[in-house]
Amino acid sequence: RQSEERYRRLLAVLPDAILVNRGGRIVFINEQGLQLFGARQPEDVLGRSLYELVHADFHDVVRERIRQLLDCGSTVPEVEEQAVRLDGTIVDVAARAARFQDEAGVGILVVLRDLSMRKVSEQRLRESEERLQSLLGSMEDVIWSSSLDLSVLHYISPSVAQIYGCSAEEFMARPSLWLEVVHAEDRLLAEQAVEALQATGELDVEYRIVRRDGDVRWVHDRGRIIKDDAGHPVRIDGIASDITERKRLQAQLRRTE
Repeated sequence: RQSEERYRRLLAVLPDAILVNRGGRIVFINEQGLQLFGARQPEDVLGRSLYELVHADFHDVVRERIRQLLDCGSTVPEVEEQAVRLDGTIVDVAARAARFQDEAGVGILVVLRDLSMRKVSEQRLRESEERLQSLLGSMEDVIWSSSLDLSVLHYISPSVAQIYGCSAEEFMARPSLWLEVVHAEDRLLAEQAVEALQATGELDVEYRIVRRDGDVRWVHDRGRIIKDDAGHPVRIDGIASDITERKRLQAQLRRTE
């Protein structure tokens, strides 16, 4: 009883769930542990086997970690497991454990951190990224992001293949491809636009590109330098649009005037 009171006073202030496993049974659980497992009172958990509170898929992992602690170690590294609440609900947790010894004998201190909110946040982030990728993939314009000197592409949307005739992977592997495909007569104009970007923070230029199949297209490229919260330039974000049809109509209009 005195040992339990010491555990309670020491561990009650910790934010993680704490269990003490002794002789294959749980002999202590803190308030956070009760909340994690959906228990109303310690008696709902005390006396249970640890395996009752761990998903069956992780029993072998837990068994091996206990063996390591009892045989040859004082601690085992943190791993992600699944705990089982008293109502059968599965909870993702990060588990740590340490071997200790007191007047009552050898015990194992188990620390469980609830990962539910992190897992939900990760899932929402994945879903958001998937929606963004789907949106970017359906756009005709090319969205791109690069380092300040244009030597590294951080991102370029898949639609680049439809306009430039080269895949996004090719551009990511060789960022200089952007200038290489610019029509020879417009290359100086493109280079001057990049120089102006470094001076003004803005890019707005129209130029022709020559695709691998020999097709010549007009592109309107816009971009700007992005700064961090401290005002330091960190990257360039831009968008390139195929304006070939607009240029064709403008030329046709001029011929009819």
